[in-house]
Amino acid sequence: MISLQKNSALAGAVTGAALALTSDGHSHEQIVQCAITGAAISTAANLLTGIF
Repeated sequence: MISLQKNSALAGAVTGAALALTSDGHSHEQIVQCAITGAAISTAANLLTGIF
């Protein structure tokens, strides 16, 4: 279960960073924030899928 959560967090972080890089006027802080947000959302979705 932990491995699945790590994979989910990594995939969310990569997706969030890629999304930030495609936006106009991206900064380092915006990329990091989007990566963290993507990882959090992906992990939460994975956990909720296991509960419901």
